[in-house]
Amino acid sequence: MNGTRLARLFFVSAVLLGSMAGAEARAQQVTVDFDSAALTSLSSADYLEDGFLMQRLSGHYDILAPGLNAFITPYLSLDIRPLAGETVSAVRFSFTGGRFDLRSLDVSDATSPGFGEQLIASSAGGQRSLESAGTETFSGLLWSDLDWIILSGSVPILGPGFDNLVFQPVVPLPAAALLAVSGLAVMCVVAGRRRRPIWEDGVEQ
Repeated sequence: MNGTRLARLFFVSAVLLGSMAGAEARAQQVTVDFDSAALTSLSSADYLEDGFLMQRLSGHYDILAPGLNAFITPYLSLDIRPLAGETVSAVRFSFTGGRFDLRSLDVSDATSPGFGEQLIASSAGGQRSLESAGTETFSGLLWSDLDWIILSGSVPILGPGFDNLVFQPVVPLPAAALLAVSGLAVMCVVAGRRRRPIWEDGVEQ
């Protein structure tokens, strides 16, 4: 292989790696369902499940037993509520591996006044009032490539519960994968050049 061709292949590899730098992929969806949590009351501790970290920003939260908050499934769920003297309770979810998309979450039936005062916000500017029970779904730019989401509520006693938060992690492609793709592309370039006929004085060489 002459120096010119080697230089061209090096240039092609550099361009490919440069174009793929920072490449990301959507990983398998993760459901945070609190089923591995312990029952807690008026907690302010951080909670980690499947790489997603929940941190209290204000107020307190409970991990409730089945049957409370009108969830019909026999599983634990999250309840956020301020105490006397507090106006709002809020928790923030983030992904320890990077960014994520929010796909859906379950909201329980109303169990106390002020149910419509529950809000969800995202780092991309998304905001929605969680005014009714059921599964809320999310899509679009306001709920994608997120650094965090925040659930907040002002119901002081047994407010609406939240369960089954479905996230889709956004993870960087490993360097090894980028190198493999680059190598394959270079091999294709080489193979294509070898197959291309060379003509000299009207005769194929």
